[in-house]
Amino acid sequence: MYRQAEAMVPPVDLDAALMAPDFPRVEAVLSANLLVRQAGQDLRGWRLACVFVFSVLQNVVGTDCREMSQRLRFMRQRFDQLRVRARKPSARIRAIPGLALEDIYEIFHPDSLRNPFRTPRGKWRNFVLLMLLVQLGLRIGEALSLTVDGVKQQFDPGIGDVRLWLDVTSTDDEVDVRSRRPRLKTSSAVRQIPLSQALAAAIDTYVSQYRGDVEHVFLFSSAERRPLAASSVDDLLGVAKQHLSPEAKVALEYDGITKLSAHDFRHTSAVIRLQRFMDSGMDHDEALHRLRPFFGWTRESEMPLHYARAYFDPRHAKIWDEAFENSLAFLYAATGR
Repeated sequence: MYRQAEAMVPPVDLDAALMAPDFPRVEAVLSANLLVRQAGQDLRGWRLACVFVFSVLQNVVGTDCREMSQRLRFMRQRFDQLRVRARKPSARIRAIPGLALEDIYEIFHPDSLRNPFRTPRGKWRNFVLLMLLVQLGLRIGEALSLTVDGVKQQFDPGIGDVRLWLDVTSTDDEVDVRSRRPRLKTSSAVRQIPLSQALAAAIDTYVSQYRGDVEHVFLFSSAERRPLAASSVDDLLGVAKQHLSPEAKVALEYDGITKLSAHDFRHTSAVIRLQRFMDSGMDHDEALHRLRPFFGWTRESEMPLHYARAYFDPRHAKIWDEAFENSLAFLYAATGR
């Protein structure tokens, strides 16, 4: 680990970083070390590295400085989520790890200092798009086909409150000027998805305050006020990935995600949704059954079983639920609800 720290660009004096303590430099060394250990499947070496680093930091920081102790505890918790694992890449769900997902939320939040997008309009558009991908698991073609009037509501006397939902449907080709028009994958993709109050409020804020006057019916627009293209979504996700923290990049890397895509968020959403169903006490078969119409799969689709395996992975037992709750917290904060 010391040799690796010296070889970094710029090089890191690990002793000096530990004694300062310089948390960002220590985290950078640990993150780089994890990649090397993962490549060599060196589980014992990674454990020893963590024990050494956190033992030294604990003795340096001590318990006198509350702020430093909290910083150390937070750092330890983040790296406790990272493991060297023997695995076959083909056997894994390409869902985004909780550590990286929380970092992505922070980057996309419109008020975040880490948000790399220039204009308030772009920040809010990208934030709402991310929330739809993560919370509703929309395919990219579905998200880009949404219209500005897609959010519907109706008072339900049974619950004494208003029900909100999002219409996922196709539009006439005549109104879409994009060279590569987004398409719905199957007829099962046409559906109505229930919306939370917070997500509906975020969409309304974007439409009423930031979308602006455009000459098309689609929810999302480019900077040139044309319907947003799939290639533009790839570009903005690429920008976001560049601004991830070193440990978030490491978490993506050893989970096999080298490039963020809209479909990665769909995988993530399916695992989160299944966990929400199961944690509410729902029967396993019923939970899998409910996934099909929510994500636009046919009644015979085996996809829910695919995600059930990821749900029962112990490393997902807590972080998925926390990430989902964080998304709601961000939405409420952003919309002032």
